[in-house]
Amino acid sequence: MFLYHPSKELWDRMFHFFNTTDKLPTYKFPDQDFLADFFYNKWRSLGWQYNALKTMRYIHPNIWRDDEVVCLHYIVDKPWVTRVGTDGVAGFKGKDGETHTWWWNYYAEWQREREANGGSEVVAIVKQYVARDDGSEDDDPDMKAIGTKVQAFANNKAPEEGNSNNENQAPMGSGNPFAQKAMGERGHGPVRHAQGSGKMPP
Repeated sequence: MFLYHPSKELWDRMFHFFNTTDKLPTYKFPDQDFLADFFYNKWRSLGWQYNALKTMRYIHPNIWRDDEVVCLHYIVDKPWVTRVGTDGVAGFKGKDGETHTWWWNYYAEWQREREANGGSEVVAIVKQYVARDDGSEDDDPDMKAIGTKVQAFANNKAPEEGNSNNENQAPMGSGNPFAQKAMGERGHGPVRHAQGSGKMPP
């Protein structure tokens, strides 16, 4: 989540940094990495509810509460790429049926409201980018990059035959766990651990 108070002075400083930093070519996620560098040590921590990773629902059930979620982060595969099966299975691990169902329920409500208010044109545009009504998945490469095939797409190569550990990640349980890619972030660039004070200047 990113909240800030825009101003001409802030814009000028950001624009100057953007035009003078030599780090731009190194950014794997340019927008996020740029903001992380520009606002380095100027952040405030918020509870998990403000960036509730969908996988936390089953990885950390002891802290997750459905009714406390403020902003749900659909990491890894995106719910709009594939419909939730009748068995409730969704997501690359098959455990995201509930959170993906929330998205589809909101989408259906949004679609009804738009069509009722003469917004059929925008509904038709958005429909191009969501799974078909019959549940079939689009073969568009961009959709595969955010859908159920996201892990294979992000890794860019299949693991060698007979190799149970994916070549693109360290074997679980080896070395420092904080140096390894976090669950749900494999194939999506490095995880940046917070290094700020947690306090913003007044």
